[in-house]
Parts: sequence; C-alpha cells; structure tokens
Amino acid sequence: MLAETELDRLKAKKQDAFIKKQTLFRECKDIKRRIDDLYSESRQIFDEKAYAYDEMKRLEKKDRNEEDARRWHDEARKHQDIYELLEQKIAELCKEKESVKRKVDSMKPKKYSDEFNRAKNAFRCAKARYESIQGELRAARRERDRKKNEFEVAQTEYSEAEVNYCFELRNSKSMKKRKATT
Repeated sequence: MLAETELDRLKAKKQDAFIKKQTLFRECKDIKRRIDDLYSESRQIFDEKAYAYDEMKRLEKKDRNEEDARRWHDEARKHQDIYELLEQKIAELCKEKESVKRKVDSMKPKKYSDEFNRAKNAFRCAKARYESIQGELRAARRERDRKKNEFEVAQTEYSEAEVNYCFELRNSKSMKKRKATT
C-alpha cells in the first residue's frame, strides 16, 4: 500500500509539473506572439516615420527650390535684358561696319583693283604651271624608281648568269684537259 500512495504522490507531482509546464508554454507562446505583433507594428510605424520624414524633406526642398527658382528667374531676366541690349549694339555696329566698308570701297582707286586682279591672275597661272610641273616631276620619279627596280633585277640575273657561265666554262676546260691527258 505504501507503494501505491508513493505512486499516487509521484503521479500527482508529475501531473502538477505537466500543468505548470503547459501553463508556462502557453505564456511563452503568448509573449512570443505579442513580441511578433509589436515588432510588426514597430516596422509599420518605422515605415510611416520614414515616409513622413522623406515627405517633410521633399516639401522642404520644394520650398527652398521655389525660392531658388524665383532668384534664378530674376537673375535670368537681368541677363536677358543685358543680352537684348548687346544684340541691339551688335546690330548697330554691323550696320556701321557695312556703311564704312561701302565708303572705303567707293574711295578705292580703280587702278588698284586692276593691278590686284592682274597680280591675282599671274599668281593663278604660276600656281597652275607649278602644280603641272610637280605632277610631271612625281611621274618622272615614279618612272625612275620603276626603272631602277628593273635594272636591279636585270643586274641580279646577269650576275647569276655570269657566275653560272664561268662555272660551266671552268668545268668544260677541266673536262677537255682530262680527256687530253688520258
């Protein structure tokens, strides 16, 4: 009987331990779920915070950009006014230059223009003759180089023929001497 009460006691202890373990397991699981939920919520809040920060910076830049844009627009307007003034001055100077050029042309003596034209024509003729002679000179040089190459080839062929002839002549004389002595 003592053994049965000991078994009952151990069984009750085991049952209490199981209940305690299960309770703690559920509490751990609940805490883990709560942590996961809090983590998800914190990520969502972090994303919202980042978006709000980016939006704040974008709007801040937009306000700074609008001020810059106004300032640059005013600056561009000043430059445009200066540009238009310079364009007007350039047009006036071009008209004045043309007027002065017409006056100078009208004052040139006719004799100077004729002399210039004769000199220009003489230059053109001399230039044409020079270019013609240069063409003939280039052609003559090419012909010279071609003939020089042909000569060198002929010289090589002659030298080879002369060596061969001398060799054969010596052989022939040598053969005649042998026949004569034998």
